[in-house]
Amino acid sequence: MEKDFFVGQIGQNVPRNIEEKEEDLLEALYERWRTGKSMEVADIMIDLKMKRRELSMLLRRMQRHGYLVEALRSGALELTDFGRVQGAECMSRHQYLTQFLQLVSGMNPKEAQESACRMEHVMNAQGIRGISDFLKYGDVYDRIIENFDLRAMYELGTYPVCIGLYCMDRRSPRVLAEEFDLLQDETTLEINDRRSWFHIRKQQEITAALWYLEKQDWIRAEEEKAGWRIPTDAFTFTISTGTPVMDGTAIVAFAEQEHRPKAAECRELNVHI
Repeated sequence: MEKDFFVGQIGQNVPRNIEEKEEDLLEALYERWRTGKSMEVADIMIDLKMKRRELSMLLRRMQRHGYLVEALRSGALELTDFGRVQGAECMSRHQYLTQFLQLVSGMNPKEAQESACRMEHVMNAQGIRGISDFLKYGDVYDRIIENFDLRAMYELGTYPVCIGLYCMDRRSPRVLAEEFDLLQDETTLEINDRRSWFHIRKQQEITAALWYLEKQDWIRAEEEKAGWRIPTDAFTFTISTGTPVMDGTAIVAFAEQEHRPKAAECRELNVHI
C-alpha cells in the first residue's frame, strides 16, 4: 500500500527523496573534510544520527555518481575532486538561500535553514546567481548571518580588516578591553579554497592562549608566528544597507593554555570589513 505523506498544508506535503538525502550527505561530508573532522564511517553515523543501512545505501550511490573514492580499508571516506567541487556548490546554495529567506521573509536562522535545505536541491544555477547578486548588491534591509563561511562573499585572497576588543559588561558607551593594547588594530581576512580565517596579530609576546566561542563550545585558537587565526564561522555578521562595511562579532577570551575561560575573562571581538 502506498504511504500517504499528506500533512494538509502546502509546502509540507512533499517528503525528502533519495536525491535530496544524497546531496545533503555530500554537503555534510564536504563540511567535515574542509574543517578537518573525522571521515570514519562510524563517526559519521553517530554525528549524523543515521542507521548503517541507510548510510551504506547512500554511500554506494555517491560512489556510482563520482562523489566518493572507494572506501578505504580503514573505513574512512574520501571525496573525489568532483565530490569536493559539488559539495562546495551544495554549501554555497544553502548559505545563499538561507540569507535570502531571512532577508525577504523575516524567518529566524533555523527556519530559514530548514526551508533552504529543501529549496537548494531544485534551484537552477541562474536562480542561485540571481540570489547571490541580489544579496551582494541589492539589499533592502540589514541582516544578521551566523555560522557563515565568507568564501561565499569574497574572492580568494587576503583583505585588510580593522578590529576592536571590548569589555562585555560595558555597553553604553563601550569600553576597550585592556588586552586590546596587546593586539594590532589591523588584522587580515584570508579566503582560501577550503575555509576563511581572521588572522589576529599581537604587538608583544602573550603567554595566555586565545579562545573563541563557537556554537556554545570554547575552542582554542590556532597559534601562528605573529598571533592566532579564528575561522569566520565563529563570528556573527551584520550586513548593512546603509554602509559598505560588514561588521562581525565573536566572543573571545585570553586564558591559560589548558583552562577553559571564565565568565570574567570573556571579551567581545569586533571586525570591520
